[in-house]
Amino acid sequence: MPIAIKKGIRLVSNGGGANPEIVADEILYIAQALEVPLKLGVVTGDDVLDTIKRLRKEGMKFPNTDTGEEDITSIEDKVIGAHAYIGADQIIEALKAGCDEIVGGRFSDNALYVGPMMYEFGWEYK
Repeated sequence: MPIAIKKGIRLVSNGGGANPEIVADEILYIAQALEVPLKLGVVTGDDVLDTIKRLRKEGMKFPNTDTGEEDITSIEDKVIGAHAYIGADQIIEALKAGCDEIVGGRFSDNALYVGPMMYEFGWEYK
Protein backbone atom coordinates (compact mmCIF):
# COMPACT_ATOMS: atom_id res chain seq x y z
CA MET A 1 0.00 0.00 0.00
CA PRO A 2 2.66 2.62 0.85
CA ILE A 3 4.44 2.18 -2.49
CA ALA A 4 1.18 2.34 -4.45
CA ILE A 5 0.07 5.52 -2.68
CA LYS A 6 3.50 7.12 -3.09
CA LYS A 7 3.46 6.40 -6.84
CA GLY A 8 -0.17 7.51 -7.27
CA ILE A 9 -1.41 4.01 -8.05
CA ARG A 10 -5.01 3.52 -7.00
CA LEU A 11 -6.22 0.14 -5.76
CA VAL A 12 -9.63 -1.44 -6.36
CA SER A 13 -10.51 -4.69 -4.65
CA ASN A 14 -13.25 -7.21 -4.02
CA GLY A 15 -11.58 -7.70 -0.66
CA GLY A 16 -14.72 -6.96 1.30
CA GLY A 17 -16.66 -10.10 0.49
CA ALA A 18 -19.83 -9.93 2.51
CA ASN A 19 -18.57 -7.22 4.87
CA PRO A 20 -16.54 -4.47 3.18
CA GLU A 21 -16.89 -2.19 6.21
CA ILE A 22 -14.80 -4.56 8.37
CA VAL A 23 -12.16 -4.80 5.64
CA ALA A 24 -12.15 -1.00 5.41
CA ASP A 25 -11.50 -0.76 9.16
CA GLU A 26 -8.50 -3.07 8.77
CA ILE A 27 -7.16 -1.13 5.78
CA LEU A 28 -7.43 2.14 7.71
CA TYR A 29 -5.75 0.55 10.74
CA ILE A 30 -2.81 -0.55 8.58
CA ALA A 31 -2.61 2.83 6.82
CA GLN A 32 -2.52 4.64 10.16
CA ALA A 33 0.09 2.25 11.57
CA LEU A 34 2.27 2.87 8.50
CA GLU A 35 1.49 6.61 8.59
CA VAL A 36 0.16 6.47 5.03
CA PRO A 37 -2.41 9.16 4.16
CA LEU A 38 -5.30 7.35 2.54
CA LYS A 39 -8.69 8.30 1.13
CA LEU A 40 -10.64 5.04 1.21
CA GLY A 41 -13.85 4.32 -0.67
CA VAL A 42 -16.20 1.60 0.56
CA VAL A 43 -18.85 0.34 -1.85
CA THR A 44 -21.78 -1.58 -0.39
CA GLY A 45 -25.14 -2.58 -1.78
CA ASP A 46 -24.41 -6.12 -2.88
CA ASP A 47 -26.27 -7.71 0.06
CA VAL A 48 -29.82 -8.22 -1.24
CA LEU A 49 -31.13 -10.70 1.34
CA ASP A 50 -33.49 -8.19 2.99
CA THR A 51 -34.78 -7.16 -0.43
CA ILE A 52 -35.53 -10.78 -1.31
CA LYS A 53 -37.36 -11.28 1.99
CA ARG A 54 -39.44 -8.15 1.40
CA LEU A 55 -40.30 -9.11 -2.17
CA ARG A 56 -41.32 -12.62 -1.10
CA LYS A 57 -43.68 -11.10 1.50
CA GLU A 58 -45.15 -9.02 -1.34
CA GLY A 59 -45.83 -12.22 -3.27
CA MET A 60 -42.87 -12.44 -5.62
CA LYS A 61 -41.54 -15.94 -6.22
CA PHE A 62 -37.90 -16.90 -6.56
CA PRO A 63 -37.55 -20.19 -8.44
CA ASN A 64 -35.24 -22.76 -6.91
CA THR A 65 -32.90 -23.47 -9.82
CA ASP A 66 -31.38 -26.48 -8.03
CA THR A 67 -34.66 -28.36 -7.62
CA GLY A 68 -36.90 -26.76 -10.23
CA GLU A 69 -39.42 -25.80 -7.54
CA GLU A 70 -41.52 -22.71 -8.21
CA ASP A 71 -40.16 -20.91 -5.13
CA ILE A 72 -37.41 -21.21 -2.51
CA THR A 73 -39.91 -22.02 0.25
CA SER A 74 -38.33 -25.42 0.97
CA ILE A 75 -34.92 -23.84 1.69
CA GLU A 76 -36.06 -20.49 3.06
CA ASP A 77 -34.79 -21.18 6.59
CA LYS A 78 -31.37 -22.23 5.27
CA VAL A 79 -30.65 -19.08 3.24
CA ILE A 80 -28.04 -17.04 5.11
CA GLY A 81 -26.98 -14.63 2.39
CA ALA A 82 -27.80 -13.29 -1.06
CA HIS A 83 -25.42 -11.06 -2.96
CA ALA A 84 -25.65 -9.29 -6.31
CA TYR A 85 -22.76 -8.07 -8.41
CA ILE A 86 -21.86 -4.37 -8.31
CA GLY A 87 -20.93 -2.75 -11.61
CA ALA A 88 -18.22 -0.36 -12.71
CA ASP A 89 -20.29 2.79 -12.06
CA GLN A 90 -19.62 2.65 -8.31
CA ILE A 91 -15.89 2.33 -8.91
CA ILE A 92 -15.96 5.30 -11.28
CA GLU A 93 -17.77 7.45 -8.70
CA ALA A 94 -15.25 6.54 -5.99
CA LEU A 95 -12.35 7.39 -8.30
CA LYS A 96 -14.01 10.71 -9.20
CA ALA A 97 -14.26 11.41 -5.46
CA GLY A 98 -10.48 11.02 -5.21
CA CYS A 99 -10.26 7.68 -3.42
CA ASP A 100 -6.81 6.11 -3.31
CA GLU A 101 -8.18 2.68 -2.51
CA ILE A 102 -11.65 1.22 -3.04
CA VAL A 103 -13.03 -1.93 -1.45
CA GLY A 104 -16.39 -3.38 -2.41
CA GLY A 105 -18.70 -6.13 -1.31
CA ARG A 106 -18.82 -7.94 -4.64
CA PHE A 107 -17.80 -6.13 -7.80
CA SER A 108 -18.43 -7.99 -11.02
CA ASP A 109 -15.22 -9.44 -12.39
CA ASN A 110 -15.10 -7.09 -15.38
CA ALA A 111 -15.96 -4.02 -13.25
CA LEU A 112 -12.57 -4.31 -11.55
CA TYR A 113 -10.76 -3.37 -14.75
CA VAL A 114 -13.49 -1.64 -16.78
CA GLY A 115 -14.28 0.86 -13.99
CA PRO A 116 -10.74 2.24 -13.68
CA MET A 117 -10.35 2.28 -17.49
CA MET A 118 -13.62 4.15 -17.99
CA TYR A 119 -12.57 6.67 -15.36
CA GLU A 120 -9.04 7.13 -16.69
CA PHE A 121 -10.05 7.49 -20.35
CA GLY A 122 -13.25 9.44 -19.67
CA TRP A 123 -15.42 6.80 -21.32
CA GLU A 124 -19.19 7.00 -20.83
CA TYR A 125 -21.85 4.29 -20.82
CA LYS A 126 -23.77 4.17 -24.11
